[in-house]
Amino acid sequence: MPEEKKKISLGFYAFWAASMVGIVLISLLFFYLGMQSLNSNNMNDALLNILMGIAGIGIAAKVAYDMVKAKLAFQEEKQEILTELHCPKCGRKMLRPFKEGDYVGKVAQDKCPQCGTSMAIVSVFAKVPKQKKKSFFTSSSGEKA
Repeated sequence: MPEEKKKISLGFYAFWAASMVGIVLISLLFFYLGMQSLNSNNMNDALLNILMGIAGIGIAAKVAYDMVKAKLAFQEEKQEILTELHCPKCGRKMLRPFKEGDYVGKVAQDKCPQCGTSMAIVSVFAKVPKQKKKSFFTSSSGEKA
């Protein structure tokens, strides 16, 4: 029985994006107020506002990076289920895509291409493609950019 995949709703992404835009706008406002405070010789307020602006933008960038990284990590991998067949007469081994009803030990309807004997199923397994490391800082070949 296939498992149902839970998908994150579009509303969540809209709320998340609106929150990030809000944080960035407030941070820019703090940065602007800090720059204005520099002109009025109020150094304490200026430094505090500039620091809050930079920190807010940094936090928003980190949260956005983590969300993108998490989304990439949960992408479904394509798996290919294969059946390995073995000829009891000549010893030839062969792979073919899995068919409904295959199980280890079953004598398959497939015939050996060399001697024509019915082949037995010796294993059923999933072939998972090689994972590429997904990162903003590495190329598709896995080398540092």
